[in-house]
Amino acid sequence: TTEIYTLSLHDALPIYSTGSTSTGGGKDHSSSGNMYAWGQCTWYVKSRAPWVGTYWGNGAQWGASAAADGYTVNGTPAAGAVVVFAAGQSVGGVWTADPTYGHVAYVESYNPSNNTITISQGGMGFDSPGGPNTATLSASGYTYIHR
Repeated sequence: TTEIYTLSLHDALPIYSTGSTSTGGGKDHSSSGNMYAWGQCTWYVKSRAPWVGTYWGNGAQWGASAAADGYTVNGTPAAGAVVVFAAGQSVGGVWTADPTYGHVAYVESYNPSNNTITISQGGMGFDSPGGPNTATLSASGYTYIHR
């Protein structure tokens, strides 16, 4: 089974609960188009990974939405996954995800030898809102959505 998380407003980190019926292999949304607003992190990730849901909400909501849609959601980094940053969560110690909406990015690669991920992302806070904007950061403490 897959663990589904809910966000704690106290510490803005995912809290996992067991008992999910999700077994992975979620619904493929590749033909659903990209209904997210251009220049938002959600738009970038949907354009980079068409399999993600079209109506998963704001970045911080994506983990719960993906789990409800049948995807594996956990704390295990992997290339090709989507990384979810909770509302107000630090993004690699460099900046902080929006305190209301959170942030999402696409995991381009994972290096287990030093436990880092290289992500690509978009959003209005970047020089290139439509992406890609890349960063390498520690892989620990984040939620990952797996195809």
